[in-house]
Amino acid sequence: MNSRPKSYHHGNLKEELLRVAIETGREAGPEAISIRNITRRLGVSPTSAYRHYSGQAELSNAVSEKAVEALVSRLDEVIDDHEKYPLAAERLLACGYAYFDFAIEEPNFFRCMLEGNRLDLITTDHGGALDAKPGLEFDVISKFSRCLEVHARQTDGTSHLEFFFHNALAAWSTIHGFAVLCTTGQMAGLSKEEKRSLAVPVFSAALRGTDFHNPHNAYRNYPGGVAPESDEALVK
Repeated sequence: MNSRPKSYHHGNLKEELLRVAIETGREAGPEAISIRNITRRLGVSPTSAYRHYSGQAELSNAVSEKAVEALVSRLDEVIDDHEKYPLAAERLLACGYAYFDFAIEEPNFFRCMLEGNRLDLITTDHGGALDAKPGLEFDVISKFSRCLEVHARQTDGTSHLEFFFHNALAAWSTIHGFAVLCTTGQMAGLSKEEKRSLAVPVFSAALRGTDFHNPHNAYRNYPGGVAPESDEALVK
């Protein structure tokens, strides 16, 4: 029997390679995305794929970009929904849950996203404001920045942008780290309901911890903003 791959005649091989790579990533994670595996599923020769993708890394990055787009689409649904989330704090939390739900509902696609080089959703300009890097979904980043500005005025009475990035990075680190714990880490075995229940106080604590005056001060909540000389009296 002739087992040679069938020729591909449809003229859209690049799109088909990416489509099957996305399906494969969603089913089995980034480890399953390889030129050989994807072309075998399509019934074409690996050589034909190299006319469109220089190698496995480029194909994996293309899948990662699609995963980022899927995540950003979820964020876009909530960040501008003033009717469902009238307060800036509610919209910020909704973004956190949208990120978390994407990781829980699409764990393999989430891991594909982490394998690429486009997950850097935010950066800062010289004034400290959040901005989108070229090629990223600028509208969502802009909406998030405006939402964070309103939250800053409501909490710390300032709209100064100097510490916006620090607060956004702290929140992202919390949500992303928690999502990783719940997908591939020590809490992966918990039910979806248990994970979501634990997420509520964790995400709320991240939002309460925002500080637009001096996020460098780890002792902000101590009297006078300084740590006591000793806590021996409290732990005896």
